[in-house]
Amino acid sequence: MKQSRYAVSLPGLMPHFLGQEMGKIVPFVASCFCLLGRSTPALVALGTFLFLATFVVTALVSSFYRLPIANPRDMRKASTVMYFMEYYSKPYCRYGPFLVGILLGLFTSQQQTPILRTKTQASLGWVCSMFSMFMVVALAYTLEASLDAYSPSTALYQAVHRTVWAAAVGWIVFACEEGFGGFINWLLSWGIWTVVAKISYACYLVHPMLILLYNGLQETLMHYSDLNMFYLFLGHCLMTFVVGSALTVLIEMPLQELKRSCVNRQAVLL
Repeated sequence: MKQSRYAVSLPGLMPHFLGQEMGKIVPFVASCFCLLGRSTPALVALGTFLFLATFVVTALVSSFYRLPIANPRDMRKASTVMYFMEYYSKPYCRYGPFLVGILLGLFTSQQQTPILRTKTQASLGWVCSMFSMFMVVALAYTLEASLDAYSPSTALYQAVHRTVWAAAVGWIVFACEEGFGGFINWLLSWGIWTVVAKISYACYLVHPMLILLYNGLQETLMHYSDLNMFYLFLGHCLMTFVVGSALTVLIEMPLQELKRSCVNRQAVLL
């Protein structure tokens, strides 16, 4: 029996399942933090518990299934499905970066006085942030994982690398908020990012389907090269922005306006 060419592309749908699960868990966690209000010890205790929980669970899942770093190098169907089903699509393995964003948002909204007072403090933070990003990328190429022997360092990397990257990005946002962003703050202040931000969620939802559609329609194998992958990246990005923009204009914005009108009408009636 001829195997369907769409079967191997099913993991491309996993980001949608992840988005649905995150849509449930992130508002719940954010509500818990908001209920705690300004109780700093409680916020620290809850944040520490949640970080440790996701780190431990992710490390145990990675060790148990012997999951490789990033996309599997062993591209057999079972290995690929296991990676996406048991790790990539699970919210308890992926909510660390969301937790970083929630805590950073709460901290910056409640903080009344500047934290960074000297350029030395800001420089030290920038160095730590850039070094963390460099290590996340570098270790992905240096750590080795095999099906026969699974290194504890690989499990540790799987557990913390997304959160470390999010924390480094969080520092960039925080430094810009504190007035120590420099060139990065000027770059991120461009008006074009406002447009990108408005269509970002639609792009997040549609891009896996576009990739899945492209891969499923291929009649022959693709020769891998850096140039080919870069060309595909640009093509996927362009199509994602076009479709995301259309969905935002035709669906998201009208529904937001309808919701705003309903809320205003209810306010008038009350």
